[in-house]
Amino acid sequence: MPAKSLKKIWILALILGITAICCLFAANQKLLKNTRGVLIFTASENIKDIKKITIETPSLPITLYEDEGIWHVEQADNYYADFNKIQNLLSAVANAKVGNAMTTDDKKDLSWTTVTLFDGKEHELGKAMIGNAQQLETHYVKYRDDDKIYMSTWGMQLPDTIQSWVAQHTRMIDGINVSGIEKNDINIVRDTQGGAFYKKGEKRPYSRFDYVKIFDILANLQYEKVLSSQEFDETRYPYVSAMRITTFDGLVTDWEIYSDYQEYWLKIKLSMTRLPLYQTKDYVEKNQFLFEDWWFKLPSDIGRVLFMMKL
Repeated sequence: MPAKSLKKIWILALILGITAICCLFAANQKLLKNTRGVLIFTASENIKDIKKITIETPSLPITLYEDEGIWHVEQADNYYADFNKIQNLLSAVANAKVGNAMTTDDKKDLSWTTVTLFDGKEHELGKAMIGNAQQLETHYVKYRDDDKIYMSTWGMQLPDTIQSWVAQHTRMIDGINVSGIEKNDINIVRDTQGGAFYKKGEKRPYSRFDYVKIFDILANLQYEKVLSSQEFDETRYPYVSAMRITTFDGLVTDWEIYSDYQEYWLKIKLSMTRLPLYQTKDYVEKNQFLFEDWWFKLPSDIGRVLFMMKL
């Protein structure tokens, strides 16, 4: 066979090979897209670009934004957002898919929550409306300038209260682990976890048990509102109650409650004993910023218990 003809055959084979590879790649991409489904937010493919998320619920708007790697809640005086909720939200944004269109007549009773994504320069990256987002059920999706309602795999509930998005201070103190309580110049201590308390300097067990009812409160601290020190006016609350709690692992928490007998505002300071456990030192170093220069408004019943407790 002439060399010229052989060369043509090789060129043709090469072209056919490249064409086949391109067709296979396109088919594979189409298959991958069909398998993956259509994402609700196309911008979620670059999740790291999302620096701000607004959630417009039927009752109020909620704005979440990232600053130096930490997420905040704008409507909570820019306090820190709950880490787990933010991670769940970003995961839902990154993975939730939109499905087939539904007939709108069947879904007239839905309430809609609008989720909008922004980058660091406030450029909108995506927007979608999620049906009945506050409930744990099948969620439907629709878009602006589109009358259709779509099925979706969105599975996260979107709370419609500010406090549901801020950082929660649960399991701060385990009552069994408390080694000492000090209030109004009375100091009670104990030698073993879960053991009897003694008034410091005395031998007999402490006979009052009012302190027991605060342990559940301290283990799962609930608050209604948070304000920075710049926004909080101490002069409005002339009555102050202070308490110090120490644990066996070396954590020291100072609790100051300011009140006018109508509202109860709590300020917490974290510190350590001389020989804290490593875990305690790590906890204080990582969580100090959550309390320093912040005030927490307690529910009236909880605030009253902590304020009025006597040793």
